[in-house]
Amino acid sequence: MLFKRNYLRYCDDALRDFCKLFWPCQFQSRSGNCVNVLEGHKKGHQNEHGKIIGSGRYESSFSFDSYVYTWRTSILGNIISFHNRIAAEMGSQPSIPEKDLVSEAHRVNIRNFFRVNNGSQRFISHSACFCCLREMPEHPLPCGHVLCTPCVRTYSELDMKMEGMQQKDKNFIRLDRCPLHLHYLRFTDPWFLKFKPDLAGVRILSLDGCVQSP
Repeated sequence: MLFKRNYLRYCDDALRDFCKLFWPCQFQSRSGNCVNVLEGHKKGHQNEHGKIIGSGRYESSFSFDSYVYTWRTSILGNIISFHNRIAAEMGSQPSIPEKDLVSEAHRVNIRNFFRVNNGSQRFISHSACFCCLREMPEHPLPCGHVLCTPCVRTYSELDMKMEGMQQKDKNFIRLDRCPLHLHYLRFTDPWFLKFKPDLAGVRILSLDGCVQSP
């Protein structure tokens, strides 16, 4: 299966990093709770003020080994559910391209995720596209989010189709909304992103000359 062959190890790495870098120790004492994570537990148990509140190793009932089966099962279950949903929509809306159905379904999933996490305003990164979590973010938007080229192109084309519009210039992409926002609000003004043609190469102007010393 595609997921197990190409993506399972990346999902496992994400869970493993979460357990090491973000899940705090569960040690408690009269001086407070330990806030150190597994990778930062060399000093022992420390509270939020940096005070040592105990000695000993990292403690947690939650770990990669204890949760990995649930993690994999949950991801696979959601993939199957998503696949069945798209298949049903393709059957009921045969005139709509599969890419558009998948893109819209993905956008709904993104909104649901950010709704549970109190909105997308806190999720801004210049190292990961929070729309797909796959490509490098390259295009900053007026709302502060930074998206990759495939996501910008996909949701620009989808929205233009939904509104019966067409791109007038292939070198410019018009984006009226950010797909990460809960209510998918419009920007104050349309946002235009410039792209060079797909087959265009890099051009370098070289001025050769000889500089003589006095």
